[in-house]
Amino acid sequence: MKLSVFEVSPKTLAIVVTAVVIASIGYGVFLAEPWQSRAINTDIQRIDDLDEIDRSIKEYWRVKGELPVTLDDLDKGDYFVSDEQRTDPDGLRYGYTRLESKSYELCSEFYLDSDERIMEDWRGDEWDHPRGYHCFQFDDLDPFIGSSTIR
Repeated sequence: MKLSVFEVSPKTLAIVVTAVVIASIGYGVFLAEPWQSRAINTDIQRIDDLDEIDRSIKEYWRVKGELPVTLDDLDKGDYFVSDEQRTDPDGLRYGYTRLESKSYELCSEFYLDSDERIMEDWRGDEWDHPRGYHCFQFDDLDPFIGSSTIR
């Protein structure tokens, strides 16, 4: 009978293999977090869309001297915003409310809080948002400048 240094019983081998499989699944589910990558990309797309909508609203105001009543008013001219840009990656329409003659808000649902700094962005603090539903309030109509307040 020849003895091996790594002689392992079938029961021990089964336990080791099971432990490795469970550890691999645990890593994939809890540490790799592929959902987070999708959440980051979706939130970035939402900010891109809201930024484009903001620019178009300001151009609409520059051309017409008033804010649009709804986002559907941005369907032609230099301030055109496509239906795709008015809808987030999950198929929900972005919120828009004309508050007063020179103020409005744009709203969306976000998967992640921008303060987590998971998604560093070139836009700065203007588009900071909490997790969940958030509205950005704009009370100026100078192109590309706005202020955000949490509701």
